[in-house]
Amino acid sequence: MTLDNRIKDFRRKIDRLDDQLIDIIVERLSLTLDIGEIKKEINLNITDNNREQEIINRITQRLNGRLNPKEIEKIFNLIFQISKKLQKKNSFALDRSLS
Repeated sequence: MTLDNRIKDFRRKIDRLDDQLIDIIVERLSLTLDIGEIKKEINLNITDNNREQEIINRITQRLNGRLNPKEIEKIFNLIFQISKKLQKKNSFALDRSLS
């Protein structure tokens, strides 16, 4: 296999993983919208810093040194921001039929 073909093969694998990531992110955001609706019903704040830190701690432990925890924390902080923004807007931008 030529080097060019190896690159193409790796890129196809990355594309498949990207597709899976999108599906997982959509499912996660859908769940956060469900949580947001419950929080609204029982008058809870959207932001739960303890929960966010709990997730960061769990993910950091799971990394086992394979990746830089600070970089992964940045990714999750962005996910948290998007989740809270959707909850605040009670957005229907997320097509729940996808999840």
